Amino acid sequence: MATATVVSSTQPVPSSVQICSGHHKTRLLIGEGNFSFALALIHKHDTKHRHPPESSLAHSITATELKAFCDSCNHTYSDLSLAFIDPGVLKQILCNTCAEIAESMEELEDKGAKVKLKINGLTIDQQFKGKTFSRIHWNCPHDGSSYQQQSLPPIIESFFSSCAKVQNPKDRVHITLAQPPDKWAFYQGYIYNIARAASLAGYQILKKRRFDDSRYPGYHHVQTNRDTQAAVTDQGMREFVFQKMEPAVFRRCLQAAEQSAKNALESSGIRVDPHIFLPQEVTKSSEKTCQVRSKHFNNPPEARSYFYCSTDEDSSDCESS
Repeated sequence: MATATVVSSTQPVPSSVQICSGHHKTRLLIGEGNFSFALALIHKHDTKHRHPPESSLAHSITATELKAFCDSCNHTYSDLSLAFIDPGVLKQILCNTCAEIAESMEELEDKGAKVKLKINGLTIDQQFKGKTFSRIHWNCPHDGSSYQQQSLPPIIESFFSSCAKVQNPKDRVHITLAQPPDKWAFYQGYIYNIARAASLAGYQILKKRRFDDSRYPGYHHVQTNRDTQAAVTDQGMREFVFQKMEPAVFRRCLQAAEQSAKNALESSGIRVDPHIFLPQEVTKSSEKTCQVRSKHFNNPPEARSYFYCSTDEDSSDCESS
């Protein structure tokens, strides 16, 4: 179980420790599953900045999960309050999955985070009316279907659309996707269609970086509707960070995409959806340089876009070609 290290405020802070004001941006975490990411994120930040409990990152976090029951034993998570059940008794009557999730939820609330169940990442704006979140995280979105069903692209699209309604320009979306080394473009373009989903909602890529337990110690990914880790995530995951664009800039990108579609019609006589050109136009205006390429995967009716970056670390700068 990840726990924050508390350091007395009277201790001198080494020069190597980065100073944080404690005034954190509001964060919404979607699809937490076992809530290990929320705990890992809090632990990493609070330890790095030596936050005492009263200024923990946890106070700015709302951690959510769609499910409200355990896949292993069908216990309802909301009934698993450790405030009313002795932990020893709890572990005797519940499965290991239930006990772990119950303890994680309780620990998050003790640290100051909000924990909410039955939150759908596709309707954030409806479930958090009147609220805004500077940062929204969703790790490894999935609905349990096979990629041939192509159900994930519209899910990702709806997620970004909903995020745009609870965020302001320059706010960010962090979305982590499986990126196996030999199929990373296929996963971006065909399985998720991430470039289209983000650009349609007015988001441009800012960073693309490694995502694993070395970056977030204590995080343990579990598959949707299963208490196991997907084999593909063992092969590599990447966290894509997107920033919401200023409305005027986004409008210019839309106009440029429409003009590109007109040019294509005039030159080839083929009518093309302007949105095909939108990821490239949106990425052009990003403060980070990242190429958008396109390819036909599994013979879809149109080419799919994907991000081509020179590094999987904290920069999304691209190789020139």
